[in-house]
Amino acid sequence: MLYNISKYGFSVAIHPTCSRVLLKGDSLVRATKAHERIGSAGDQSNISARHKAVSDSWYTRLVPMNLRLIAELERNAEFFRGLGGERQHLLPMGDVPGGEVHVSVPAGAYVVLFPGASWEGRRWPVSRFAELAQWLFRSFGLWVVICGSENERHLAEMLVGGAGVPNISNFAGKTTLAEFAMLIQRATLLIGNETSAIHLASAVGTPSICLLGGGHFGRFVPYPKDWSGCQPRPVYFVMDCYGCNWRCTKPRAPGGCVPCIDAISLDAVKREVSRLMHELPRVS
Repeated sequence: MLYNISKYGFSVAIHPTCSRVLLKGDSLVRATKAHERIGSAGDQSNISARHKAVSDSWYTRLVPMNLRLIAELERNAEFFRGLGGERQHLLPMGDVPGGEVHVSVPAGAYVVLFPGASWEGRRWPVSRFAELAQWLFRSFGLWVVICGSENERHLAEMLVGGAGVPNISNFAGKTTLAEFAMLIQRATLLIGNETSAIHLASAVGTPSICLLGGGHFGRFVPYPKDWSGCQPRPVYFVMDCYGCNWRCTKPRAPGGCVPCIDAISLDAVKREVSRLMHELPRVS
């Protein structure tokens, strides 16, 4: 890939990521051989000081960043201003672009559950997702739609088996990105871990509940208070170790979630769902 990129003759390469990674970002910028290679001054969340010192030299310009904790939406706006633009946030996507769709969307109201996450420690227990699916069906009559990647299909299958409700569909590993976005856009609600699904729900205007841990608390979720779009509702359990950058040192079961995720009770999620459902127009 690096060799192929080097042959294109790019003029400008822009890398806006704050928490840069040597092999998955900086090396790509270097390979472009672009006359201008612009990046964020960045932090050391995903890179060592030694490697950062090396890769900093691969850029012709580094946009300064405020080292205090701010929301990623604000961080993006900060970088954009550093390029000479006006203060901006991302705007809601609106309708998802049309295209050929191969999934059968439930005819009535449904809720999307997203049990996966990029790291097992950030995943709320599947058994609780299953209990939540039962409660959503019994309390609101909602069809349950499970989404995720191909690698998360086993989590979805465990959820289906544990829920044991008739109105449930498993789309994990079966949708394109556009189909996934469409499923979220047409849903009454999305409930999931802190993943891309939460941000996609916000982008398309679907209410969501985020099961949030302390690793990056305040960086990606909660959203800034002045965010004008559809804000995710975070459910979390505060611990004194918040801000660990997911380098958790607390004991946990093999393959299980970290304590701040495990401490999120099913009752706490139910309460937030009930509040949100009460605010939404009557679904049918």
